[in-house]
Amino acid sequence: MANHRVASPDEEGKRRRVIIGEFTSQPAPGKVTLKQAHGWKEELAAAQKLGPGHLAAKVAELEKAKAIPVAPRAAKPGERTVNEEIDAFMAVRMAQRRHPEDAKRAFDADVRPAIGNRALEQITAAEVGEVVAAVVARGSKVSAGHLLALLRQLFSWSVDVGHLKQSPIASVFKDPTSLGCEKAERRERILSREELPRFIAALRQAGPRLSSTIRAGLQLLLLLGVRSGELRQAKWDEMDLAAGEWHIPKEHVKGSKRHPAKSRVCPLPPTATELLKALQGEAKLLASAYVLPSPYGGGELTDHALNKALHRLRFADDLVVHDLRRTALSYWVDDAVGAQWHIAEVQAGHTLPGESARYMRGDLLADRRRMLEKWDAFIGSLVRGEATVTTIRGRQ
Repeated sequence: MANHRVASPDEEGKRRRVIIGEFTSQPAPGKVTLKQAHGWKEELAAAQKLGPGHLAAKVAELEKAKAIPVAPRAAKPGERTVNEEIDAFMAVRMAQRRHPEDAKRAFDADVRPAIGNRALEQITAAEVGEVVAAVVARGSKVSAGHLLALLRQLFSWSVDVGHLKQSPIASVFKDPTSLGCEKAERRERILSREELPRFIAALRQAGPRLSSTIRAGLQLLLLLGVRSGELRQAKWDEMDLAAGEWHIPKEHVKGSKRHPAKSRVCPLPPTATELLKALQGEAKLLASAYVLPSPYGGGELTDHALNKALHRLRFADDLVVHDLRRTALSYWVDDAVGAQWHIAEVQAGHTLPGESARYMRGDLLADRRRMLEKWDAFIGSLVRGEATVTTIRGRQ
């Protein structure tokens, strides 16, 4: 037991023993290590020199630190748990989310282990803050901000459906930086003309680090400029390789209340058609309906898997999957391809602004096909070393 004798804070001139705590070799609630005991002894001595008031405050601080925290109780039978609420929330609200697997991964990794078995009505703002702070502590400050936003959605939904009277974080953590969260910086990364042929070469030489499905998927994203979710969810019955067309259903297209999603046709340039024909043969072996089947059961590939694969490629540490789409769009409207901006926007699946959307009713399929064929040929010329290397306007 660690002790320290100090002048009594309430009776001047008398000395009394302050119990610092029971020794332990490893930090534990209610106990102190030798290093901690020495630290408290020095703080008590310093407080004593400052006067009885300071000493009394320090003793009270010590007693509070020694208190063994009471673990939050698990939900009782009949009480709705956080895990049950997450399951319901995912089934109802996350079904239309662009990347529901991201929300599921965050819940499974950070929320369920911490407060999943707790009663929903017993959750406090402090507990939510601890869940988010744990993500910040491991260095994932942007992800922590996303998790806080996700938890805010969860509890707001719980209020809407009558499972909670009030969200535990309704009036707190309005500024995520108070928990150490950070906002993601606006990305401008694209592949330079020097990097484009090296990226294609890296895919071809990846060997066992990347499956042929992943390699083809990354190259298709660069060639077509589509959203990764559209390609990951693509099935073979959407592909007409003879016509060089991919019919994307509206369920896989991004939309909004103002601009509802519509099915659209993506033209397939020669290299994309070749890649898809090779993938079709592999898909038959897996008996999968997906163009990019997961190696684990042949289901839908996740965006996380594509980003991990891009990291395993060891091409560039700062490159993520969405940068491939940004690269395509940047070159389409540059001198490299020279397409008009509205053709590039339609191919990207963007809603045209203002009056343009009202008057432009066609899908510009022929124009988009010419654009993608020229883009395909441009990449091929870079790979063969035939194109002149210059810098895209306004880009580094």
